[in-house]
Amino acid sequence: MLLRMKSPSLPPDWSKVHFPVECARCGHDLFGRDEPTCPACQLEFDWSDAVPLDQLKCNECGYALMGLTEQRCPECGAAFTWEDAVANHRRRAAPLFENRWREAFLRSWFTSLWWAVRPHRLWRDVSVRDTPSMAPLFIMVAVSLLAMCLLVSGQLICQWSFTSWTRGIIVPEYWAQILTRAFSHGAQVAIYAGFWECLVLLLMLPHGQFIQPVSPRKAHIVRIWAYSVCMYGNICFAIVSVLMETINGMQHLLGISQDAQYAASVAVLITWAISYSLVPFGMHRGFRQYLRVSYSWAIALATLFLSFVVFSAIMGLISRL
Repeated sequence: MLLRMKSPSLPPDWSKVHFPVECARCGHDLFGRDEPTCPACQLEFDWSDAVPLDQLKCNECGYALMGLTEQRCPECGAAFTWEDAVANHRRRAAPLFENRWREAFLRSWFTSLWWAVRPHRLWRDVSVRDTPSMAPLFIMVAVSLLAMCLLVSGQLICQWSFTSWTRGIIVPEYWAQILTRAFSHGAQVAIYAGFWECLVLLLMLPHGQFIQPVSPRKAHIVRIWAYSVCMYGNICFAIVSVLMETINGMQHLLGISQDAQYAASVAVLITWAISYSLVPFGMHRGFRQYLRVSYSWAIALATLFLSFVVFSAIMGLISRL
């Protein structure tokens, strides 16, 4: 059986490179080097990914820009900068919300959610060289919190509306009260989730200073937080909350026994525990596969444990007030 050996990464023709080339993880200047290894943080990379000369295209007409000396497309006459051409190339490779939120808001959000459920695929295809803009990431997290609020509120509205309908209650004031209580409960759940996620982010950011000799940029840590903790965690928590509320309401609507309700609740909690394990796993894959940090499991588990301890302590103090 023959093993296929990976061909060595050849350096580019630096005379044709008209843009800065930095280490994607620590920002060290790599321009003019021959070895595909960062001398500062020892990150191994491929020159075809670091300097994608043959893949740069005009953003207007798609003309190949390799070999041009002037920053103007000879095909359509559009002006460009080499930095923008490199950034556009990297954004085209991943159809995520942070790259496509202006032209395909909902579609890119659902694509990002689907990628977040599969962290191995996500951190394999997202390039560390594509330094993210933090504003779209925070918008993406806000949309996930809004989706959580709507899911929880919608389930309560359906449950209470069915109960009211079976009892013959059709008073408009009562229906308005149902809507108010449902959205208030959904907003409360989203606020608590958002507060916990902020704690997780505050605990994750200091790791960038202590990860030596890497010292990754804050934007990369925010990207791991947004996908692994917020996107997947919010939807998973919302679905479990909907299932639990549905099970609690089944006893009154269908008259099921308490033993059956207890068994269903245990099954949902077990499912939640198994599915929610993807949160630390996603953080682990982000730090290990995306930032190439060796002790990624320790970072993920320690961050989540401390966040739950701090969150529980703060909630305990608030309940006593």
